[in-house]
Amino acid sequence: STQKMTTAQLVDTQARLNVSLREMITFFEESGVQEHSITLLNGFIDKHLTTDFLSLAEGYGKCMAFIDHDELVLKLLKSSQLLIEGYVIERKIANKRLKLLKEDKKSDPDVILRLENLLIDLDQRKAVATTSAMRLRAMSTISISHFLNPKFDSIAHHKASLEHTRKLLKPKK
Repeated sequence: STQKMTTAQLVDTQARLNVSLREMITFFEESGVQEHSITLLNGFIDKHLTTDFLSLAEGYGKCMAFIDHDELVLKLLKSSQLLIEGYVIERKIANKRLKLLKEDKKSDPDVILRLENLLIDLDQRKAVATTSAMRLRAMSTISISHFLNPKFDSIAHHKASLEHTRKLLKPKK
């Protein structure tokens, strides 16, 4: 059934997200981040607080100069995209359940209300995660090393990058 497939997809996405978060912990350990900071991140994984994990991990990147920031941004982006993928699947599952309950006249109105609230909550969490992923995607396009040059013009760099992309996408005549 579609329900089983969607549930399997959700389990798979959550497993891939967990692997991605664990890879980030390994990255921090190999970068020399202190053990108590690693313990905090592990605690967030154990409690399924992924957004808190990602926020703290990004914070480490801002205050720990010895970390490879470009690599961290890519790891954060990958995890954010998996988090969003999970929200999309979770929403599909909840929406299907809600549709079935609404078709059944004997359904408990409280259960329907809880599912409607869950959909609103998932939409809000997805919107926050999407905003974060878009910011990370933009950050991933410019290496941190550019910003060490006081003459670097990020706006000019961005405009040149857009122009380059336009030329690549322009149909050949």
